[in-house]
This record gives sequence, C-alpha cells and structure tokens, in this order.
Amino acid sequence: MIPTRDPSTQEELKKVFTQFDADKDGSLNIDDLRKVMHFFGRNAGDSELNDIISEAGSNGAISQAQFLQLFSAARESEDELKEAFNMFDTDGDKLLNKVDFTKVLASLGHKATPEEIQEMIDEADVDGDGMINYEEFVKMVVTILHISNSTKSESTINTMANVITKRISKEIERLMKDPVPGIEAIPHEENLRYFNVIMNGPAQSPYEGGHFKLELFLPEEYPMGPPKVRFLTKIYHPNTDKLGRICLDILKDRWSPALQIRTVLLSIQALLSAPNPDDPLANDVAEHWKSNEKEAIETAKEWTHKYAV
Repeated sequence: MIPTRDPSTQEELKKVFTQFDADKDGSLNIDDLRKVMHFFGRNAGDSELNDIISEAGSNGAISQAQFLQLFSAARESEDELKEAFNMFDTDGDKLLNKVDFTKVLASLGHKATPEEIQEMIDEADVDGDGMINYEEFVKMVVTILHISNSTKSESTINTMANVITKRISKEIERLMKDPVPGIEAIPHEENLRYFNVIMNGPAQSPYEGGHFKLELFLPEEYPMGPPKVRFLTKIYHPNTDKLGRICLDILKDRWSPALQIRTVLLSIQALLSAPNPDDPLANDVAEHWKSNEKEAIETAKEWTHKYAV
C-alpha cells in the first residue's frame, strides 16, 4: 500500500521509508531520498540532498531512525511556520498584503523602503496576484534571512517561532512599563505564559474597594487563540461562574490575533463596571440581577468585602 502524502504519525512515516528503501537494507541513499522528496512534492537537487544526509550525520545514507527524526521535525516545523503565517494574516484570507508583509519584515528586524518591500513582494509573488500566499511566504522568509539550503528549514522555523515569543515578550514589557490602571499582571518567573493578576474593583461599581486575584495563561495557540483567564477570588457576578470562568466575547468567538493581553484585562475590568445579565455564565446570579438589581448589587458588595478586601 502506498503511504499517505501527508504522514502525521510515526507509523505512516515508517511506511514511507519502507516504500522507498529500494534495496531493503534499512537505509535511504541519495537516489532513494530524491524519490521521497519528489513523493512529498519537492524537487531537490543533489546539493540539498547531500546536505540533508550530512546533517543527519550519515555517510552517504540515512537510517530509518534518522529519517523519522528528520521528517517528524519537519512536520512540527511546518506547523510552526503556518502559525506564524496565520499570526500575520490578520484578516484570515490566507494571503498577506503589503501591510502584513511590512509587519513580517519588522518582526525579523529587517528595515526596508516601500520600494524594496514592493520588489520583495514581486519576487516572492510567483502567481502574480500581488499577494503572498503560504508557499510564497516560506520562500520569502528564506530570501530575507539569506539562509543557505543546508540550514534554511531549521533556521527559518526557529526564526518564525521566535516571532511569537518576541510578541509575548513585547506585550510583557509594555505591561511592566505601562501597566493598565488598577491592574497588576506579573508573569511567572519560570513560565512567561502564566500571569498572576490583581484587579482592583472599579470605582462606583459593586466591586469597588476589592482586590481580585485572577490567573491568565497563554496557551500554545496564542495569539491565534485567546488567553485562558479565570477569577481565583470569589465574586458575585452574572458573567462569572463558581469556577471563576468568565463569559466574555473576546475570550471566545470574537477573539482576533490583533488583540493582546492588555485588551483582555481592560475588557474584564469593564465587565466589572457593567455586568451583563443578558449574557450570563451564572444563571442564578443573572436571574437575581434581573429580578431585583438593587438586592443583587448589595450581595455583590457583601461578597467583595468578604472575599476581596
């Protein structure tokens, strides 16, 4: 059976290896590897093939273990590149325009004039539509970084993965230098994706005078997916349940990679100022709010003084 052209498991990769191990000696020589690359839709020259074999530390051929390691890493690398591409593709149309492209260059520390940017787009834009698709994006990054064939895969991936890390670092730096008024968000020393948050209750709200603890975590899919946030301090609020989870549109379907940690914190703070019982997470609290708002507000104040002061 011919293996899939999009192997996602070790077993499928082993089938690919066996399929192209022509002499069944447990290794792939340069001719075997050329056929593998063609199978995956790539026409690789002798120089690149020799570089791949040399990178594996082999003498003229690669073993099954080396093959699995190389191609598993390639799969992970491709996923990371796609994540980086999607991060810049803010409108989700699977294409990068001139503005998106400029952001890519800036993230890579590459300064260019508008004329140079247009020249790079024209060079990378194989299909001539004036936009950069994913395949063109990969080639463009390689060109910008002046990466040789022998190192382009690993270097490109490391660089683009670092784009996401740099974004998180910049967000943290801004939060430290210019904190949101009434909010303290401190990243954990051992995990910069985890934040301890203290949010002061807004003035003239039922939560005024309270200091609420929250935890905020940036999952692996961030910034393509929203942060995970919940209250650790008990709070009487129609949009927060007993587990501290928060009903907020930008933490669900309204999330965009253009939003940031700062945006999320400001939105939660605004939710404390203006509870929304029409979009509840705690149905009992929401019903209380709707049936007797004055009494519900008094209960919220009592909880604030009991648990958050």
